[in-house]
Amino acid sequence: MHESIKIVGGEVYYMGEFLEATIVIENGKIAYIGKESKSPNAETKIDATNKLVIPGAIDVHVHFRDPGFTWKEDFYTGSSAAAAGGVTTVLDMPNTNPPTNTINAIIDKIEIGEKKSIIDFSLHSGLPRVPHRLCDLPVIGVPSVKIYSYKHYPEEVKDYLAYASKRQLKLVFTVHAENRGIIEETKKKLEGAQRDLLYHGEIRSPRAELVEVKNFLSMAEEYAQPIHFAHISTKQAFKEIVNAKERGLKVTFEVTPHHILLEQNNLRDPYYKVNPPLRSREHREYLMSNLDKVDVFASDHAPHTLEEKRFTGEDIEKIAPGFPGVETLVPLILDLASKKVLSYEEAVSKLTEKPATIFGLNGKGFLAEGYDADIAIIDHKKKWTIRGDKLHSKVNHTPFEGRIVKGFVETTIVRGAIVYKDGEIIGKKGWGKFIRAWRASW
Repeated sequence: MHESIKIVGGEVYYMGEFLEATIVIENGKIAYIGKESKSPNAETKIDATNKLVIPGAIDVHVHFRDPGFTWKEDFYTGSSAAAAGGVTTVLDMPNTNPPTNTINAIIDKIEIGEKKSIIDFSLHSGLPRVPHRLCDLPVIGVPSVKIYSYKHYPEEVKDYLAYASKRQLKLVFTVHAENRGIIEETKKKLEGAQRDLLYHGEIRSPRAELVEVKNFLSMAEEYAQPIHFAHISTKQAFKEIVNAKERGLKVTFEVTPHHILLEQNNLRDPYYKVNPPLRSREHREYLMSNLDKVDVFASDHAPHTLEEKRFTGEDIEKIAPGFPGVETLVPLILDLASKKVLSYEEAVSKLTEKPATIFGLNGKGFLAEGYDADIAIIDHKKKWTIRGDKLHSKVNHTPFEGRIVKGFVETTIVRGAIVYKDGEIIGKKGWGKFIRAWRASW
C-alpha cells in the first residue's frame, strides 16, 4: 500500500512550462495537479518552495553490468546512483555476459533487475542471431535493438531492418555509429605508432562516425524504420542527422555530458578513454552551441574499476572505455540551464518527455494525472562539487571530479515511493519494475 503524498510550493514542470502548483500522489500515481486550495488531503506533505518539481529523468543509455560484470556495477548500485541523480527510469544496454540478445537472456535480466533495482527500467536487446527473432521483442515489451556498428559491416545489419520493416515491428534500432571498416583501415595505417589517447581518437575518427551515420540514414530512408543514434560526438554527423530529420526521416539522437563538456585538447590522461572518443574543441563547441536540436540527453553510464582504467604505458587498447555518469547527468544538464546555454524547459523535456516518447514508455516522462508518480525535486540554486567518493556507483570515480555545478537533487520518487532524500538512499531492492514499452513513438 502506498502512502499518499502532497508536494506543495514548488515550480512544477507541467505541459512544457513551469507553474506554481500542488501535486498529490495516491496509489503510486499522480492523482491531482492544480491549486493548493482545491487539492485533496494526503498523509505526507513535502514543501518544495523555491525548488523545481520535474518528472523523474529517463536515462536511455546505461550499462549496469548485470549479469556477468557485477564487480563494476549491478542493478542495485547502478539504480541507487540513478536515484541519487534524479533518474527514475533507465534503459540498460545488452553487452552483458551472457549478452542480452535472446528471449531467455532478456527474461533472466528482467528477473535480476526486479530483484535488485530501486528504480524502474527497460532494456535494449542486442542484435538477435537471426532477423526473425526480432518478433519476440515487442511481445515481451522491449522497445529497442542496439547495434554496435563497429562490430558489423553495414550489409550485415540490413536484413534486420528489412525484416522489421516488412513485419511492421514497433522497434527502434539504437545505433552506436562508428564504421568498422574505417577503424580497421586506420589501425593498419598507424601500425607501429605510439598507442596513447591520441591514437585512440585517430582510429575512431570523426570520419568513422560520419560515414556510419550516413550509412544508417540511408537505411532509415530505404526501410522507413526508426533509428536512434547513441552519443553523437562530431559536428558533421550532428548536421547530417538534423538535416535528415528535417527531410522527415524517422531518426533521433542523443548526446552525453562528457561529449558536451570535455575535450581531447585538454585531456590526455588515458583515464578519459571512451567510445566514441572525446573530440576536439571544434566539435565540442558545436555540440554546445546547438543543444536545442538535440533530442535526448543520456549518460552512457559505463563504469569500470580504476584498475581497469589504469594505463601501463604500453597500449591504450587494453584500457576499458567509459566511466560512470548516471548520477551526474541531471545536475550537469541543469547546470547548463542555469548558465542559459539552454532553457530549463528544454533541459527537462530532453531528459524526460522525449526519451519516454521515443521509446514508448507508457506512463513515464510527464507530470500528468494518471501517470506514474516519478518525480525529482531539485534545488536549482544550490551549488555543489562533484566528488567521486560521494557518488553511489560501485566504482568511486568520475570524469567530472571537482566540477562545481548548480542544481542539486533533493528528493527522488518512483511510483509514489521516496527512494532518495537528502543524500540518503531510501529505496529498497526490488522496488523497481520492468516497464513494458507499449509502442515506439513512430
